[in-house]
Amino acid sequence: VPVIASDAGHFRTFLGDGAAGIIADTPGEAADAMVAIMGDTARFAAMAAAARARCEGQFGIAREAQAIAAVYDALWKEGTGQQK
Repeated sequence: VPVIASDAGHFRTFLGDGAAGIIADTPGEAADAMVAIMGDTARFAAMAAAARARCEGQFGIAREAQAIAAVYDALWKEGTGQQK
């Protein structure tokens, strides 16, 4: 689904150019964004697809496995005294 979020944490980074959702600074802006997105089925579908693609790209199993492997590699090198 499209994301409507505050400008806290990493939401702006996740949303990027706004294709996956909208940053709302106030509750009123969030409500307006919900009404606008839900009233435009083509926009809703496009934003939902973009949000899903971002999630799969940034948080998918392959990406998470690579990140975990990198942590283990760094810990192994640190523990064995190898250069990073």
